[in-house]
Formats: sequence, structure tokens, C-alpha cells
Amino acid sequence: MDSFSFNNLQTEKANAILKYRKLRRVASLLRIIEVCAVLLLVSRFSMQLPVAVRNSGEYFRDLSLFMNSPRFVFLVGNIIIIALFAQFSARGNNVVPEPNLYQEFIQIQPKTKKLWQSIAKRNRG
Repeated sequence: MDSFSFNNLQTEKANAILKYRKLRRVASLLRIIEVCAVLLLVSRFSMQLPVAVRNSGEYFRDLSLFMNSPRFVFLVGNIIIIALFAQFSARGNNVVPEPNLYQEFIQIQPKTKKLWQSIAKRNRG
């Protein structure tokens, strides 16, 4: 019984080794195909690269001329203002008016005055 399980184990091991070698061959073949495909793509794009660089350079030059024009700045400014109005109107009438800045300053001033006086006393003492 022991010899049968030992022979069975050896055949399983041999089958696993053969399977592993086949898998490695297939993987190496796929890597070679992948490298050939990359080399083919690089050679194909390298012929078109100067044309693409020239076209994109012209495109960016035209775009920079448009973006530096006063008309573009005017349009962007108006779009920002319209977006702010739309955002404010989307809030509706639920907006609670904030207190007057002067009134807020008057309310906070005595507290800050006491704070500064306590800091000055600590620094002296």
C-alpha cells in the first residue's frame, strides 16, 4: 500500500512539473509576443511623432493667443459672475441676513479688551 501511494505521489509530482514547464513556455512566448507588439507600436508611432508634435505645438500656440485676449478674460469674468448669481439665487429666501459688521465689532470689542488686559498683566507679573 505504501509503495502504491509513493508511486502515485511521484506521478503527480512529475505531472505537476510538466504542467509548470508548459505554463512557463506559454508565458515566455506571450512575453515575446508582447515585446514584439510594443516594438511594432513604437516604430509605428515614431514615424508619426514629429507630425503630432508640430500639430500640438500649433494648437497650443493658438490656444495661448486666445487665452491672452481681452475677450477671453471678459468671458471668464462674466461666467464667474453668472455662476455666483446662480449659486446665490439657488439658496432662495432662506438666507439669514448677517448682522452689521460694525455691530459685531462693538459686541466683540469689550471681550478682546479684557483678554488683552489679562495678557498684559501676566507679562508684567
